[in-house]
Amino acid sequence: MTTVLTLLMSNLKKWNVTHIFGIPGRPIAPLIKEMIEQDITYVLTRHETGAGYAAGGFALQKKNLGVAFATAGPGGVNMLTAAGQALAHNVPVLFITGQTSAGKVGKSYSQDSSSFGADLVKMFEPVTKYSARVERGDSFESHFRHAIERAFSGVMGPVHLSIPLDVLYEEITPFEFELPQIQHTIAANIEEAFMLIKDAKRPVFLLGKGIRSSNSYEEVFEIATKWNIPVITTGGGKGTFPTNHPLSLGVYGLGGTIEADQYLQSGIDVMIVAGSSLNDMALAGFKQNFYPEKVIHFDYDPTFVGKTIPRPTLFVPGDLKRNLGKILELTLEQGVVGHDERLLVRELVAASSEYTSLNRERTENVYENLLFSSDFVATALEDKTLMLKEMEDFHNQRSKSLVISSASAIRTIRRNLPEYTKVFADVGSHAYYAVKHFDVYQPETFFFDDRFIAMGNGIGYAIGAKIAMNEDSQPVACITGDGCMLMHGTEIATAVEHQAPILFFVFNNGSLDMVETGMKIWQGCPGHNVYKKPIDFVSFAEALGCKGFRCLSEDDIQMAIQFGLQSNQPTIIEIMVDPEEIPPTLKRDE
Repeated sequence: MTTVLTLLMSNLKKWNVTHIFGIPGRPIAPLIKEMIEQDITYVLTRHETGAGYAAGGFALQKKNLGVAFATAGPGGVNMLTAAGQALAHNVPVLFITGQTSAGKVGKSYSQDSSSFGADLVKMFEPVTKYSARVERGDSFESHFRHAIERAFSGVMGPVHLSIPLDVLYEEITPFEFELPQIQHTIAANIEEAFMLIKDAKRPVFLLGKGIRSSNSYEEVFEIATKWNIPVITTGGGKGTFPTNHPLSLGVYGLGGTIEADQYLQSGIDVMIVAGSSLNDMALAGFKQNFYPEKVIHFDYDPTFVGKTIPRPTLFVPGDLKRNLGKILELTLEQGVVGHDERLLVRELVAASSEYTSLNRERTENVYENLLFSSDFVATALEDKTLMLKEMEDFHNQRSKSLVISSASAIRTIRRNLPEYTKVFADVGSHAYYAVKHFDVYQPETFFFDDRFIAMGNGIGYAIGAKIAMNEDSQPVACITGDGCMLMHGTEIATAVEHQAPILFFVFNNGSLDMVETGMKIWQGCPGHNVYKKPIDFVSFAEALGCKGFRCLSEDDIQMAIQFGLQSNQPTIIEIMVDPEEIPPTLKRDE
């Protein structure tokens, strides 16, 4: 016989869960001792929400289970936002919350999370795929199995277990099991979908982040290039197709491109939607003259299929990777290499063989095959002390009133980061500048959620991803804003403690810009979302134990990036951006 606590940790260790993120309290504190005994790294975060975000980033990077824990009552409540974000990112995260001993339920206890208090099981239900309380030791195995199976079945997502203190110590029969290998089936109507694509004269792909969560990059790339199908992505789907490929029309919706708008207005006969629920952010400004004649919608969940675009829609259910793989298989069987009669924009099909070969190579070299050499990260400036001195002298000569365009800042960041840098865009105007202007060349290098949209999530996800990399030299960056930093910027202290060298680009315009701009333009009510006392993020960085830079020009940004790529600690790069610049977010109100 062994305890529930020991079996919980031994199974997590067996599944290569190397780090667990959380903040303790008495009912959940025994987890920490057991982690130490089983050689699992405990990451003490600065907030329970940050713990959940970091566990989500860990799961994204590892392609594995992430785990976060919090104590009863407010600790568990604080993780609810992180659970909602994990659900939106389609990542398998196990959220564990504590509870006073089961034998004492029904009496008055502080931080009670049972049905007599703040019932965490009910609270987690809308933001997880499974939420349960383990009332007895002999029910733990059943609840644990169900939770893990739900986390990895269908569209992956978070699950929650509330485990009372006395149940953790109950002795039960030992058990272990493997992470589930879900058998995916191919949709029965896949050949009908194939024929619609084959017969289309002016098709277009519209890709969401489901391409990323299903790892369908290669299938989409092969289908698009073999059939010469232009590709548009949602904001959340940005990076699921190389943005510099001739078939790429960029993003539609908030942060969208003129090219995407123009092509949609030109008369689409078949729109192939893959991995998107077509929410309001993805289709902001989508007018009736954009409607295609028909829609093919690949998705697991039929809830929103056919609800947004009122056109005949073929729903193709099931696993995206398997279904797209079957479309590709049928394409190869019939020897299709593209149709000259398709009415494509000339520029889209004018790619040279050299360019196509380069992008094919990039796509095939998915991140596990990429060889990241420190030589790529090193810069010409080897003496960091000299570089710091030069930057400080340079800043002392500049006016503090200077600002830079957010669009220019994004393009400067792109030019100076290695193309394989893993970038997390947070929530706000800065994120949509990145959606519009940040080119993405390789799969698994750009992450943005346009559905749940929790401010500050990019900070925690970047930290969790970098910690999961261990000694991997792939750079990680987060594009965030002053509002997000004020919510969850203290998590950078967690990155400092674990020596996670992440570049945090903080776009500082002294306001909650996306909301402020909307209120100013659409409601004629400006000035209510402006910080009267803006934060000095350089001093903030120093207080957290890392280096910070204030950037007033493109040269400043370049020098700060050079430092950050060489550092073994996080770097906060504060960019003073123009508060009057109109962000690419106004389509939502058209």
